[in-house]
Amino acid sequence: MITLGNPAGYFGNDPGYETKTGTEAEVAIETPILAPLAMKLIGFTNRSAQTRQYGDGSSSSPFDDLELCFESESTDWPGLIVCVYHLKSSPLLQGHLVDSDCSSQEIWGVTEQRQGRLFYESREGCMTQNASVCQPLMNYSVARGDVIGYAGTVDDHSFASFRFKVRTHEENALAESGDPYLHWVQPAKFFYWQCFQEEGNYEPGVMTYPFACGAYQVPAEQVSIFFKYMHAVPGLGIWVAALLGVVLAWTGGRKLSPL
Repeated sequence: MITLGNPAGYFGNDPGYETKTGTEAEVAIETPILAPLAMKLIGFTNRSAQTRQYGDGSSSSPFDDLELCFESESTDWPGLIVCVYHLKSSPLLQGHLVDSDCSSQEIWGVTEQRQGRLFYESREGCMTQNASVCQPLMNYSVARGDVIGYAGTVDDHSFASFRFKVRTHEENALAESGDPYLHWVQPAKFFYWQCFQEEGNYEPGVMTYPFACGAYQVPAEQVSIFFKYMHAVPGLGIWVAALLGVVLAWTGGRKLSPL
């Protein structure tokens, strides 16, 4: 359901269903997913489940369905929206896989946790539901190349999905709510892409791939799905986040009992 630019072209090979607004990064389960540009967290929903049942009697198990939405903080792309979904977890949700109420439900669709702006085919939603258990770092800024999540799986298909909305001067005739000047684009064709490099210099408008490629390697402490960002503390933030990731990995993500 692309409303601006070339609708063809995918990171993967599957064009998907008719109203599809995103494209897949075909990567191994729990692969760290990287920010393609500077942006901030503006919304999330967690509907992950052990099983999703469909109307035709079939089902998928597991069904990772964590989604994060971001707004660009880059002057190259003001107002641009990036949503990434089918995630296993994210370091931007401090309670995810830590609190059992912000994890994976038994059957998809029974409950969910959500907060902030979320984007659908032709509308935008903004509401809060059971969000506090996930401890989201709303409005948290990430730089290009920062880890924003980890690839999930549907059945035995591991991947992460992305959808991008670009602001233009043309109205989106299909928009029912939200910003009428935001358009769905096919990111694989609409943008120029390069591998992220720590000291990289990029031409204006270039996106970096949402997974490590080329010579770049994700820092070891950020590879675990239990790695979490903390609110910024000058000189301490990354060390506290790394320590929390080690502790959560050691405990399997379980809450620690008080002494």
